[in-house]
Amino acid sequence: MTDTEKKIKAAKKKFDKFYESVPENQRDMAIDLINNIAFMQVQLEILREQILEHGMVSVYDNGKIQQDVVSPYCKAYSQIQPKYIQSINLLNKLLPSSCASVEPDELSEFTPVGL
Repeated sequence: MTDTEKKIKAAKKKFDKFYESVPENQRDMAIDLINNIAFMQVQLEILREQILEHGMVSVYDNGKIQQDVVSPYCKAYSQIQPKYIQSINLLNKLLPSSCASVEPDELSEFTPVGL
């Protein structure tokens, strides 16, 4: 098992307590969401490390023209991050109101309504 797979497995374990709270008829959807959330969480961490190491801009040189372009790591991060937030919000909607009544964290305070 690779380090990435170990990190994904560890991230999934953090969601076990939420899975138990999801109504029985929605657990298949919840497990799919949890798997995707764990995967995206680890990928975002990896991309964040790459962005810190290589920067948000890279130089593109095709021999004739040299220009700065947005890093592929930054592009990938920008594409995954909104989907990660949407998935978290969807999982939160599957939870009974008694579980969802946990005090909002900083992320949920900044997440626009409707995502």
